Amino acid sequence: MTSASARPTGRHACGAGTDSRHHRLGSRCRVVLAIGSLCAVALAGAACTSAPSAPSSGAATRVPASVRAAVASMERAANFSFVATVHASNGSTKLHGQFEAPDREDVHFQAPNGTTSEVLFVGTKAYQKGADGTWRDALGGPAQPSDPRSAFSALLTARYAAPHAAEHPCTLSPAQASAIVKGSGGTGTVHCAVWLDGNHVSALQLNAANFDATITYSGVGTTPPVPQP
Repeated sequence: MTSASARPTGRHACGAGTDSRHHRLGSRCRVVLAIGSLCAVALAGAACTSAPSAPSSGAATRVPASVRAAVASMERAANFSFVATVHASNGSTKLHGQFEAPDREDVHFQAPNGTTSEVLFVGTKAYQKGADGTWRDALGGPAQPSDPRSAFSALLTARYAAPHAAEHPCTLSPAQASAIVKGSGGTGTVHCAVWLDGNHVSALQLNAANFDATITYSGVGTTPPVPQP
């Protein structure tokens, strides 16, 4: 992605709202931060106007060298910022935040009902910021360390069509898509697109029957450190 105007708008799926049961919020929304993308995005909640182009039966399916190089770069990234929006049957969930290697994330959520929350992942712990500004245990015990960089490898399993400028249209199976947007589930083909900015992934879009997700990434290697709880 070379400019803000070239970025896709769309939806992303951390299907849970901010729940008073902190452990539920922490575990269910620990999703995209592969996104953290997963899954960063220029999204503001706008609906996706069209699905990413699907590879035709005659299209090349090999992972483009530029995508492969960008995935390798993101998997080694020391830090990055992300913005994501997921539209699912229960409404739209928005996220934005920062990742710091190897296992720290500061994630701001806006649930479909408009409520907001901030969750900090540090190694095997997760903390949710209270109304008084203090951090509280959000998982109730240890969990798996969070490293959203691992989700980028799913892009190496996609089936690709011919690129359109900086956009690389592709398709994924539901299982492959779940590596990017965890818990997305569903059946049938997931249409996707990858945008590159130099040697980095700048945006991802996934479109399926039950959800639509857009994630954009920025500040690769220059994002400030994640705050301490």
